[in-house]
Amino acid sequence: MTELNQHIMASWQQTVSESYIGDCEQVFYDEKVADLFGFNALQVGGALNYLHQSRVAYRFIARSVNSQYQHNNQYQLVCEDDFLPFPEMSIDVLLLPRRLEFSPRPHQTLREAFRVLVPDGYLLITGFNPLSLWGLKALIKRLFDHQSFLHYPWHGRLIRLARLKDWMSVLGFEIQACGFLAHAPPVSSPKWLARFKWLERLTAKHLSALGGMYYIVAKKRVVGLTPIKPKWQAQKLTSVLAGQKNKNMPSQKNSPNENMKTHE
Repeated sequence: MTELNQHIMASWQQTVSESYIGDCEQVFYDEKVADLFGFNALQVGGALNYLHQSRVAYRFIARSVNSQYQHNNQYQLVCEDDFLPFPEMSIDVLLLPRRLEFSPRPHQTLREAFRVLVPDGYLLITGFNPLSLWGLKALIKRLFDHQSFLHYPWHGRLIRLARLKDWMSVLGFEIQACGFLAHAPPVSSPKWLARFKWLERLTAKHLSALGGMYYIVAKKRVVGLTPIKPKWQAQKLTSVLAGQKNKNMPSQKNSPNENMKTHE
């Protein structure tokens, strides 16, 4: 990350929008991870510790190499989110807060999430909703601001919730819950955020799909082989080679010479 990008990111982290989005995500993750159990939990990305309410034995927070949050002491390791340095089926709970829209290969990121999760492990995702005022602002930035690629989060490739659910279903994830967060518009001052409280309540109640953030709770499903038991018949099996004894043919009890004598 360049010095200019670091300055822009540091400025964004001090904004009302980042504080508002982070608080909404914190409430969501605190509620969901408290009921999930296992041995290992991993959070990739995010500005806050979204695992502090988790009761999983071992909790790790990783910063993606291309993450915007470079200077945060809570990170324990640095890795690529599309090539996670963990063995197959080793993570019970995986969190991806605002990672897919900034990942260079979101499909591969999801495949890696499926690989490292244990069977029936949980994947929790939050991201910016393109069908919202936040998504509209990102679109306007890309169309009219030639330096929008420098501005977080407007340079991200936002993904529709319905499309993301299709991707995850193909991989083998079972969607447990999904919805929307952060129904206030992207304002830049606490005063305007307070003034739009009525709009936030109205949108959350009647137009929830216009929330600035979406969330997904998914479980990894692994289809196993079901053994098919043979249906044994009660009657005695008979060989197709066993036929009726022919009186004109030599029997096994008599030798061929004896049968020749009887015909003489």
